[in-house]
Amino acid sequence: MPSSALLALTLAASATLPVRVEVTELTDSTRDGRPVQVMVWSPASKRGPQSTVRDLAVEPFDTRGRGGASAVEQLRARLAEAGPVTDVQLRSLLDSAVAASFDVPAAPGPFPLILLTGGLNSPAWLHFRRAELLAAAGYVVATPASVGLKPGEKLSFDASGLGVQVADELCALAHLEGWPRVRRDRVALVAWSVSGLTAAALATRRPEVRAVVSLDSGLSYGYGDDLLSAIDPSALSGMTTPLLQFLATRPARFKVPRSARFFDARKPGSWELTVADLSHPELTDALGAGAPQATDEDRQRIARAAVSVDRALRQFLDQHLKGGPPVNKAFLEALPGVSTVRESGR
Repeated sequence: MPSSALLALTLAASATLPVRVEVTELTDSTRDGRPVQVMVWSPASKRGPQSTVRDLAVEPFDTRGRGGASAVEQLRARLAEAGPVTDVQLRSLLDSAVAASFDVPAAPGPFPLILLTGGLNSPAWLHFRRAELLAAAGYVVATPASVGLKPGEKLSFDASGLGVQVADELCALAHLEGWPRVRRDRVALVAWSVSGLTAAALATRRPEVRAVVSLDSGLSYGYGDDLLSAIDPSALSGMTTPLLQFLATRPARFKVPRSARFFDARKPGSWELTVADLSHPELTDALGAGAPQATDEDRQRIARAAVSVDRALRQFLDQHLKGGPPVNKAFLEALPGVSTVRESGR
């Protein structure tokens, strides 16, 4: 079972709005009808039977079966990035309950839309806890899978691979903004790892995007400067959307040079927070507090830091998508585990 800290965070979602989760396959008409798989979390009209993490393991290009052997092996491979996973640890995670249900109708809404993305070749369930929490707070949250152009193909870590991801995310926005339960004029992009670059490209092109959140994404790394210029040269100066950027500075497996170029180009109203208790992969749920091979001490550390990340994230999104109170430096500096706060243009 997950640690008590993670379980408390997960079940916090059920204390507000009930949550429906569904897997949908959108058709990309620009590329011979290639499917774009998206997991959608949204407020539900009533509570239903809880699902498990196993239900969230869906194989790309196949929305029919959940928790199948191939999808579970993909889950194991992704978890192994944080260390070896035993069969017992994997079963424990797969059998863990999540508050969202596949078997309840969606609430009518309309609700603001959040596109929550992982890095290249990331599954749709990578941010399952954060997606659930945001849906419980009154958002429709879409988490698209990042896959190659055909089954078994992986995206390359270059402008070509990112171009596929940009096209997939544009396809997801075009479809989901037509759903009656979605407010098409109130959209945010929340991105982890290299997908921060695709978020910047989308925000530059789509006027309905009102906020961008970088979860230690490529926007804060040196490699991102060149890649962003390759996929959208106008994004550095052309993205006027407010940005909330998290830097996870706990040492991780790879040491990647940082860059402040993108944040330094933002106008006032954007914020950068350094979270010293989290490493880059720990800003996801599958590789963070949800990782079955993590020690109890690590889970508690990650869960405590995640609370601060989610509080800042929620207030920033509420400000820009719901007209809530504005984020300010005093609020951000008071969050436990946040070591430094920087405002753009200051």
